[in-house]
Amino acid sequence: MTREKLLSCVFYSVAMAMDLDKAGYNEISIVADSMSPEPIPRKDIKDSVEWLLKNGLAEGRKDYRLTETGKAIYSVASRETKLIPEVWNNIEKYIVDKLNNEMMKDYQLPEQGGKW
Repeated sequence: MTREKLLSCVFYSVAMAMDLDKAGYNEISIVADSMSPEPIPRKDIKDSVEWLLKNGLAEGRKDYRLTETGKAIYSVASRETKLIPEVWNNIEKYIVDKLNNEMMKDYQLPEQGGKW
């Protein structure tokens, strides 16, 4: 599974698990594993949740939920379809754009916010 697909799967899993009382690692893992053709290692779930937290898409310490930004992305991704593969693809498109923007910052000059 690509990084983009994994991140979007975990993002979607947080969104779906929020309908339960809590969205901890166990609940997120159960939802993610039900969507994925292969089991997702717990470390990958943890790393993906950390990425979502760092990028302002999720919040929480033990139980996680989408931030207002995350909810807006989910709303747009699921506006025209409720089919899991299609919503997942829509979320993945956002993640790909986000990762591409991060990568491009690496190639900018420091005064432009990059590392060069």
